[in-house]
Amino acid sequence: MDIKHPHINTFKKFYDLEFERVFQFLNQRLSNKEDAKDLTHDVFLKAYYNWDKLQKAETPSKYLFKITSNTLIDHYRKNILIEHSIQQLPPQQEVSSIELDQKDNEKVSALYQAIEQLPDQRKEIFKLKNIQGLSTEEIANELSLSKRTVENQVYRAMQSLRKQLANFFFTFF
Repeated sequence: MDIKHPHINTFKKFYDLEFERVFQFLNQRLSNKEDAKDLTHDVFLKAYYNWDKLQKAETPSKYLFKITSNTLIDHYRKNILIEHSIQQLPPQQEVSSIELDQKDNEKVSALYQAIEQLPDQRKEIFKLKNIQGLSTEEIANELSLSKRTVENQVYRAMQSLRKQLANFFFTFF
């Protein structure tokens, strides 16, 4: 398969011209700057590999915007699938007693492995919140932490799990 890639200077000019617009578009729609940076990188990687289509487009900027929109939609889909799977996560001791098909079993197993890789405090807070169903306030009281600390740890745990499991879950759906 012959992929036509741009000359590096040509692509760099295009990148320099469009980067800020793509980044700002994504940054306005995402909850954090790091995700926006990652997706901006993905957009330009796709643009690079689709350079011939981009050059043939009536307006390359519109084609780039289409790549950007599709990348954002894919990002949302992955996060929704992972969020849904985490919310549906049965308590670990129940996993073996529930009849799951192989695909579900692999997803649950991957989730628990990813959870076990979290830092100790984050893992404990995540399990209390998402597996045992305790409220933020209950967790804060039980662990003698502020509610804000608990919220931050839950948020960071979700971010970490999304990153670790994004490719795994995307291949299953």
